[in-house]
Amino acid sequence: MQRKKNLFYAIFFSILAVIFTILTKNIDVKPIGPESSAVGFATWNLAVHQGFGFNETLYKITEILGYLLFGFVLVYAILGLAQLVKRKSFFKVDRGIICFGALILAMLAVYVLFDKLALNFRPVILDGELEPSYPSSHTLFALCIAGGVILLNKGTFANSKFAKIISIAAMFLASFTVVGRMLSGVHWITDILGGILISAALVSIYNLFLTPVKSDKIKNKH
Repeated sequence: MQRKKNLFYAIFFSILAVIFTILTKNIDVKPIGPESSAVGFATWNLAVHQGFGFNETLYKITEILGYLLFGFVLVYAILGLAQLVKRKSFFKVDRGIICFGALILAMLAVYVLFDKLALNFRPVILDGELEPSYPSSHTLFALCIAGGVILLNKGTFANSKFAKIISIAAMFLASFTVVGRMLSGVHWITDILGGILISAALVSIYNLFLTPVKSDKIKNKH
């Protein structure tokens, strides 16, 4: 029953992410960006951007938080490597950690894909040239990493107090990053929403693969 529910969420968010991306590229497209760059949902995006403006302080803070979030990836990468060395087989590494690694690789692949497609450009020029902005990479990274960490800890490391602390920290950092990125004005609102939907799709698919091993919990004393 739980697996069917997770399958539904994976399909639902994947379809929603694709539809929203297509609409963003084709609905109300106008040259409202820097250097007359075209942006979908132009009326809505422009209104929200003008309301928030550009906040350089929030921009710099969220840049730092992005690096901190990847620290969680490093923690589980080290744990997985330690298990690989100790157990002498990739297939004996906790399946939850392997699935988390696959989620991170999928997240990076999506980032590279959209960076090449360049569906939208930032509403501000930061480094002297236009930069692709859809979806918000910080939103994508923050939610995929936090979502992956929380689900991994809930299933595989449910008895670890340290894992619970990591989950809370990841949730806090991700929430602040997404809100901060939106308020900083370096993205259109559709960039943020696109990042949320694509992240939801990736994390839902990850959870689908994670489901069979949730009952196989490891009592971690760390």
